[in-house]
Amino acid sequence: MGQSFRARGSCFLTIARAHRCSRPLRKTLAGGDVLRLGVAGTVQIGHQTKWQPQGYFACLKIMLPCSDGTRAVQHDGDRMLTDLQFKMKSIERGELNERTVYRRSFAARRRLFPAYGKGFRCPVCGHWHRRFLPFGLNGRPNATCPSCGSLERHRYMWRHLTDRCGVLYRRLRVLHVAPELCIGTRMSALANIRYLSVDLYNEGASRNMDLTALDLPDRVFDLVVCSHVLEHIQRDDLALEEMARVLKPAGRLVVMVPVDRKREQTYEDPSIVTPTERHRAFGHPYHVRVCGVDYPDRIRASGFDVTVYDSTCMSALTRHVERINKTLLFDAIRERV
Repeated sequence: MGQSFRARGSCFLTIARAHRCSRPLRKTLAGGDVLRLGVAGTVQIGHQTKWQPQGYFACLKIMLPCSDGTRAVQHDGDRMLTDLQFKMKSIERGELNERTVYRRSFAARRRLFPAYGKGFRCPVCGHWHRRFLPFGLNGRPNATCPSCGSLERHRYMWRHLTDRCGVLYRRLRVLHVAPELCIGTRMSALANIRYLSVDLYNEGASRNMDLTALDLPDRVFDLVVCSHVLEHIQRDDLALEEMARVLKPAGRLVVMVPVDRKREQTYEDPSIVTPTERHRAFGHPYHVRVCGVDYPDRIRASGFDVTVYDSTCMSALTRHVERINKTLLFDAIRERV
């Protein structure tokens, strides 16, 4: 599954090489040629055999004259949000459901090709890189660590887990909801952590289950990590209650959701049900709300004492070097009953 473009005139396809001293690879497209971009990083021009650039970044930055006008196209076959850009037409036609989209995205992940050098440092894997990779529907520059695949929010989350939650030295039982590969790999390898991951679609998680009905005993975990999940769940109140149930008294829940800082109140509409309508209303085909700055109140209503952490409170130098954007994190302590 991918997307095709027909070139009106001659244009170039450019791929950045992994080695920082190498020149980028360029391929010429003649007028009328069809370019097909596959979600697994494959490229096909016309009727040529599909090829996958070896030793290159799996990220294409193209200025391509198409039949619907000149447009910039960015392709990253390893990343879920960029996958959605190439699957939107199939999603809108109802050919792909949410389970299929996410399972294919997890299956398509593979190792990136890093360009080592001084410039940016990833706190998750500890590697330095001359540049990070772009990511997202709009192609945010220097967003993805080429070594571990962490994004800005993952790096801020890992800093919080290490600096404030003590995951590197405290003996903890951790429940990781919808585990990010970069963070899950680090935490599961720690000898002081008893780690369990759950996800509705990802078959690589420890167990597959619905967050609104966890098949887990009460009061067993010291820490629950849940990043960019609740905006996908219609009954997020049930999900929060379930996470409170499995936490020990005074246990900790670390939550991140995409927050619109200009919106005072969270916007949601249960009547909006199709992926096309949700993409138009909420900015994502599988989001069910736009979270406002009042979202911590929902977490408090489920029996938590919530502290809001803002990445802008970090030093400007640290945010620049570690490529951490403006984001909010909610650190919630389960109230004793």
